[in-house]
Amino acid sequence: MDEQEDDAIAAQPPPPMLALPGRCWYFDFTPPGVARRGPSFITDRLTISKEPIYIWEDYGLSAGELTEGSAQSHTLATSQSVWDGAIVLAKYLETVCAASVTHNGPAEESAAGRSRGGSSLRGVSLAELGSGTGLAGIGAYRLGASVVLTDHERVVTSLSHNIRCNLAPAAAAAAAARKALQPGGSSGDGSGAEARAVQAPCGCSCVCALTASPLDWTDRAAVARLVAEIAAQPCLCACKAAHASPHPCGCCRPERRPDAPPFDLILGADIVWVEELIGDLVSTLSAIVQACTVAVAASPEDGPPRLRSPLCLLAYQSRSTAADRELIAHLHKHGLAHDTVPRAALAPDFCVPHISVWRIWRDGHDPLVRI
Repeated sequence: MDEQEDDAIAAQPPPPMLALPGRCWYFDFTPPGVARRGPSFITDRLTISKEPIYIWEDYGLSAGELTEGSAQSHTLATSQSVWDGAIVLAKYLETVCAASVTHNGPAEESAAGRSRGGSSLRGVSLAELGSGTGLAGIGAYRLGASVVLTDHERVVTSLSHNIRCNLAPAAAAAAAARKALQPGGSSGDGSGAEARAVQAPCGCSCVCALTASPLDWTDRAAVARLVAEIAAQPCLCACKAAHASPHPCGCCRPERRPDAPPFDLILGADIVWVEELIGDLVSTLSAIVQACTVAVAASPEDGPPRLRSPLCLLAYQSRSTAADRELIAHLHKHGLAHDTVPRAALAPDFCVPHISVWRIWRDGHDPLVRI
């Protein structure tokens, strides 16, 4: 190689940086009653709606599972970390909820369907993809949403720990009641299903689900199973009655009309990290959007019914320009449009240049939730 070739190579731009920047924020996520494992100087708590988020770090994963070179072992290892994207997304939801959230689905005529502020996602049902620790989804739950956390089957066991750590005592009791009422149910924790209690007209505590369910992006039938499972869940209360009429619970399914889709909103935080899985991720996202698309009757002056489908919020950190191009190409292939939330709309103290929040929706459809 001659000197001219050396100079030409030196003048070329550097290849895309694949390594991630260091973490921007460090918080103490230790649940009450659990010995701290992190450095003693980290004392700040991450709060959503003025309540701290707890993350249980001992997930019972074996050393072998965490050191294997497979994609599954990589998933298990990354599931133990709190990534900055999850913090950005959770704090963005808190910020935008303090202003307003508008529900545009079939339940829009109900109390939960109107534009509302006051730090509330009540009436919104959402799924989080690749939840990991579940921080973003648990944050949405704290803001009033009914949430299904999803990840690899092996991660669901660890998610159930984090769900329990973030429940109030009354909610934990309601969760046990819900499991006991399910066919073959028990008060055990194997399913990852937990709940939150709110007051119903009958005077009982109505159960609103915070659930962890397995979702393999490479399993084309997995989405159909998940959507069917959530759609079939009743809203149960302590008197073992399934409420058939609307009530001011806000986050319980009976307030949503029978034709309401299982999910209005989809979350994803820092889940684009293996290029070979980008296609499967977008296929899964598209399948959920398709399964939850509804035709909402407009008023006579607005014309015929319009198709509405879930909105996806994706906290995105670029790994490489190739991954960026592949993600956008797959979105276009599946008819999904996207834009970026203006940085001025993000939480001021949780906004960094290398993390953005994308809004993704079915091109030509109205989103079921406007955020």
